[in-house]
Amino acid sequence: MHKSRKTFIQNVVKIRKSQNLTQAQLSERAGLSNGFICDLENGHRNPTLDTIDKIADALQVAVADLFFDSDASKNPASKEQTRRLIHKLVDELSR
Repeated sequence: MHKSRKTFIQNVVKIRKSQNLTQAQLSERAGLSNGFICDLENGHRNPTLDTIDKIADALQVAVADLFFDSDASKNPASKEQTRRLIHKLVDELSR
């Protein structure tokens, strides 16, 4: 599994649990099936950009937050640089 996909999945699970949401609650908020969220969290599904947007909106976070690897950098400057890079990538892919 690619590192960015693994990071995405870990962040979705971490954020969902930090908000005390079940997979069913997240799926309802995002307008996705419960089975899809379950498969996604288990690494069996690949989300589209539209699906990533829905999940970010449902979790009330920026798309970039779903891809940020907090373990990769403890440096605030690197963290901000990474966020900018992710925002730029998402913007380019959304066109």
